[in-house]
Amino acid sequence: MRRSNHLGTVVIGLLLCGGLLGRGSAAWAAERGNDANGKKLYLTYCFTCHGKDGKGEGYAAKIQPVRPRDLTSDIYMSTRTDAQLFKAISEGSSHFRGPMVMPVWWQSLTEQQLWDLVAYVRTLHQQQPAG
Repeated sequence: MRRSNHLGTVVIGLLLCGGLLGRGSAAWAAERGNDANGKKLYLTYCFTCHGKDGKGEGYAAKIQPVRPRDLTSDIYMSTRTDAQLFKAISEGSSHFRGPMVMPVWWQSLTEQQLWDLVAYVRTLHQQQPAG
């Protein structure tokens, strides 16, 4: 009889997951979304609060009860997966359980448009000048 090697299966699974994570979130967003289309959407729907550069300093940010997210923040963006960003954009403020400021975008944008926004938001984070 052949014995099952559960430890080997677990190790292989972890290595595969690590390899996928190692590819980086930007690569995953680029596969699912088009950052050029995302930029058009961002400049239509998002820049008034998040600002043209994504720093959370749009002209409407001044009247918000909470400051819009700084999408250029390494601390925030490097710890978020594309799936988390997709969910945050899709669900708006309800995702954060805070004041209802950010719209629920899944109601007015397609899934592809949401992925396009994720791809573009990743470029905002990557464009930060070196220190």
